[in-house]
Amino acid sequence: MSSRWSGRNVVVTGGLGFIGSNLAIRLVELGARVTIIDLPDSASAGSLSNVTSILSAARLLREDLSTPGDWASCIAEAQVVFHLAGQVSHSASMQQPVDDLRQNCGSLLNVLEAARRSTPAPKIVFTSTRQVYGRAESLPINETHPVRPPDINGIHKVAAEEYLRIYRQFHDVPSTTLQLTNTYGPRIDLRNPGRGVLNVFIARALRGEPLEIFGDGQQRRDILHVDDVVEALLLAADLDAPGPFLLGEARPTSLREFLDVLAELLPIEVRCRPFPADLQSIDIGDSHCDSTRFAALTGWSPKVTLREGLASTLQWARSQRS
Repeated sequence: MSSRWSGRNVVVTGGLGFIGSNLAIRLVELGARVTIIDLPDSASAGSLSNVTSILSAARLLREDLSTPGDWASCIAEAQVVFHLAGQVSHSASMQQPVDDLRQNCGSLLNVLEAARRSTPAPKIVFTSTRQVYGRAESLPINETHPVRPPDINGIHKVAAEEYLRIYRQFHDVPSTTLQLTNTYGPRIDLRNPGRGVLNVFIARALRGEPLEIFGDGQQRRDILHVDDVVEALLLAADLDAPGPFLLGEARPTSLREFLDVLAELLPIEVRCRPFPADLQSIDIGDSHCDSTRFAALTGWSPKVTLREGLASTLQWARSQRS
């Protein structure tokens, strides 16, 4: 794979964030010429410390993709654009829907407009979410499942996938969409609890606080290490198929199993307690995905075990705390 990326001109939007920074670091290691674009507002952007190791090798632009800027020329000159920028909190999207629209749909449309002005247009690799399918009607969830987003963020992800389809059809802008699920690993956001559930568990464990789960904890999820997600993104860049493609595990992981492995690595207590009535009504129960279509085209499968992945995550987190 190294020779495939050597000298390639690549843009990673949202490259200071969790998955984006891991992707940018891997691309630099593979010899790509990497430009990272992320927001100038440090409260909204990812952490600059995530990419300290590659700042001498990569270009960094602190710009807002939802407004015109110098960033557009970087998109037009790129061979591949990994578009990971956007607002990811589902709860925040319900509280500030217009801002979610601007950060997710507005930013992507501007990137697509910059891409179509280039000949040839760069390949766009877009990260959507399994959330677009809502509560599972059957398991495992595959790409034929009815699309029923449960919140504003999910609606905007569906709209984004449709924007990509239109630009493929009418403007010859190639793209591939991956629909991601629960991801963890080094550089996970431990500051903002609204950006997932795994980061909350890990942050509480590092503080030595008891971990609580509702019910018996047997709800099953796809829990992927960021290295496996990065590998999928790299493969998607050269895939001549638009997707969307779901990423999942061959054997989904229960929340209790995740916490039990975490408890083996840290001296923490795990407690189960009954669901509060208001949360029981919206609990989605088991939710795991079938990645057969993507695996058949690329050979991708998750490689990092839960124990290995959590150990590397905790090692990274301790280095940041010190």
